Amino acid sequence: MALTTSRKAVDFITLHAHPEALSNEHPANNEWLKVEALPGKGRGFVARRHIPAGTVVYTAHPLAVAVSQEWIPETCAWCFAFSYPKRMRVKSTHTKDVMFCSPECQTCFYQQGYKDEADLLVRGYHALDHVKEPMASSTAASDPLVDIIPPPPSKDCSDTQLAAWLDEAWSTVAAAPSDMNAMWAPDRGERTMCRLITACLARKRCQEDCLFSSTPDMIGFEQLWEMQCNELACVRAMLQTQQQEVPTQLIEIMHLYLYLSSAVAGILDCPHALFRAIYFREAANSFGLWEMPHGNQQAQMMDQGVTDDQELLGWGIYPSAVYFNHACNANIVKIRDGRSMRFIAKTDIPLGQEACISYGSVGEAVDERRARLLEHYHFWCECIRCKTESSSSS
Repeated sequence: MALTTSRKAVDFITLHAHPEALSNEHPANNEWLKVEALPGKGRGFVARRHIPAGTVVYTAHPLAVAVSQEWIPETCAWCFAFSYPKRMRVKSTHTKDVMFCSPECQTCFYQQGYKDEADLLVRGYHALDHVKEPMASSTAASDPLVDIIPPPPSKDCSDTQLAAWLDEAWSTVAAAPSDMNAMWAPDRGERTMCRLITACLARKRCQEDCLFSSTPDMIGFEQLWEMQCNELACVRAMLQTQQQEVPTQLIEIMHLYLYLSSAVAGILDCPHALFRAIYFREAANSFGLWEMPHGNQQAQMMDQGVTDDQELLGWGIYPSAVYFNHACNANIVKIRDGRSMRFIAKTDIPLGQEACISYGSVGEAVDERRARLLEHYHFWCECIRCKTESSSSS
């Protein structure tokens, strides 16, 4: 049957489509910022009007968050309040690794997201808590996964060749017998990563099952695709710096996948392609959720950012915040507000100027800063500050 358009069909779309779908506006745009294509940088936020210093220009909500494994007893799983040395006083009835600062936060946690999402998430956490782990580490001369993975291409291979090898290697690992992972156990950081990926998987599963979300600021799983996947860049860096044929770091990531997918089997689907899509987008894109300073120290944070006496309480994935590019002389500072992230102008920002944050500490000398950014974020910084300091030191 031929498709026809009608006034009635147009009216239905106009009435029921999301407003952002009916305009040319990028969904991340707001009254202060808009997303533009920037030469040599991809897309980024620029000021769409003059922005006075101190203005909250953007608030980002997370697709997923996870409390750091070492701070679970002292951190609220909803608002990330921190009570050390005291433990949080409200416990989840389903698993020991979800704590709250109040009944109100517990209620918010269980009402988050799509229908049944919190229950599914807690089931995933419970499964991770009850994985039977080895009593002692393996004493084998080599990792069993190394013996089954095909050798990688040369270090100067094309992206197409590297991607093909990765697909083959991951498919081989995914089909490996379960005893290949029997002697492997995650460290604290890897346990936190498991919980963060589990939160992403729960959001995806429940979004597919439900038509409507239960909160107006819901971040859909599809927004993850707005973030750059760093798999090829990460693995290429591993191949350049490690002597082993198959990089040890990549083997560890594959063990993490086998551990997670086995733990949540029957609860959440985790094919290796989906795991990789999440893991390598989280890398260099997630934000640390830091302990908040008290009293007038918050004003100090506007100037200095995170200080050495603050604890890293967890991690969050904020897809819309990826449009804040880096500058070592940033004009925007990010401050956590519960589980959301507020972005505040440090200085006056004129119309059309890019809005930038700093990725981590920028107190080092220019060569150290650039080396760290290249290692962790896969770019060579060419911000005004780096160019100025580099030319001064040469």
